[in-house]
Amino acid sequence: MTNEGMIRCPHCGKMHPHQTIYCPENGMPIWQVDNEPVQGAAPPARRSNILIIIIAAVAVAVLFFGALLAFLLLRKPPAAVVPTATKESIILATVFQSSPTPEPSLTNPPPTITPTLTDTPEPETGPWEACPEVKYLSRLRVGDRAKVSEDPPLANNVRTQASLSGTRIGSIEPGKTMTILDGPGCSGGWVWWKVRADGSGLEGWTAEGDEDGYWLVPIEP
Repeated sequence: MTNEGMIRCPHCGKMHPHQTIYCPENGMPIWQVDNEPVQGAAPPARRSNILIIIIAAVAVAVLFFGALLAFLLLRKPPAAVVPTATKESIILATVFQSSPTPEPSLTNPPPTITPTLTDTPEPETGPWEACPEVKYLSRLRVGDRAKVSEDPPLANNVRTQASLSGTRIGSIEPGKTMTILDGPGCSGGWVWWKVRADGSGLEGWTAEGDEDGYWLVPIEP
């Protein structure tokens, strides 16, 4: 047997194949003695170092993912925020529950309020102060019958409003009769009445007179 491809072990003194790394007799590395490489010995394979690095990397990865999984499993979701009732909401709810909305009564409807043109109290009979700013007393009331005075024999103009600014829509001749529909209206120092003329049916506002005399004369029933 030749020694080609063989090396002498520095530990046991025997010849071993060139690829042998450790002494079969005592397990000591063949390629170095006292940290010095043996002449003719092959350098050790680095598989063991690579394997150790791979094992360490796998261990680190396992530890990292294990810690991450434990964190995800142990973490509790945030508690849902439940709105709390305040004193105001409780009081309002109690009031609305204890005070039902009253239903309108069909048997007793509310009275209808008709606005008036003046707040001056009207006496039952006789002349009365229909308009405080007018210098004469009125002799008419709603529902009365009247006629245009024949002294002087002048017609009374009829307008759309109780004012000289109202549009003139006609006139009632002296002696013609009418019915008082509404009033009084106070404007321009005159007392105005809404009338309906007999015969023509003309409706509008006309003045009762001025401080010098009456243009409308009440008709006794």
